[in-house]
Amino acid sequence: MKSLRFKIILAMSLMVIILLAGVVGFKIIMDLNWIDAFYMTAITITTVGYREVVMPNDEAKVFIIILILSSVIILGFVVSVATEYFISFSSLNDLQLKRKLKKIKKMENHTIVCGFGRNGQQAAQKLREYHEEFLVIDKNQDLLEQSDLESHQYLAGNANEDETLQTAGIDKAKNLITALPNDAENLFIVLSARSSAQQQIKNYFESK
Repeated sequence: MKSLRFKIILAMSLMVIILLAGVVGFKIIMDLNWIDAFYMTAITITTVGYREVVMPNDEAKVFIIILILSSVIILGFVVSVATEYFISFSSLNDLQLKRKLKKIKKMENHTIVCGFGRNGQQAAQKLREYHEEFLVIDKNQDLLEQSDLESHQYLAGNANEDETLQTAGIDKAKNLITALPNDAENLFIVLSARSSAQQQIKNYFESK
């Protein structure tokens, strides 16, 4: 990350340098005012091909060639750094998610709290006070991330979905608290959890 941060600073610095060099160069070589010099620098660096303010002489043409070649190299470097940044950011998020899911997978005898509204937050606070291991499920990821919960203490998702409950370790949990504002949704979650428990018992006896 330190290496990437250095590349980002370097890329930004090079962009500023090439921009300043172009403005100053056009002002001196072609005797332009600051606005025209900036205009010439912009159309040269971006290679958009608009009409020049004045026809360049041989000295100006050499400067323009150097500026174009330099800007192409620098812009290429900037694009590569930006691509590396987004890839690294995505990879970091994926790595953090894998670590989080790994911790959740190891949970046993924990309490699952479905919904992080007022009741859900109170339940989580009580569980924390009694040093009980718990996991909160809520659709609102921003709400979860802005809370004081540890990353492995919450899971963004729909508690009504069996897959989400399975990810939360419903088959290894000892308690389930449904704190959603909709009673129908709370009932559905309870039924899903019961179905999962019955299936677990059935699988246990079938394996014997």
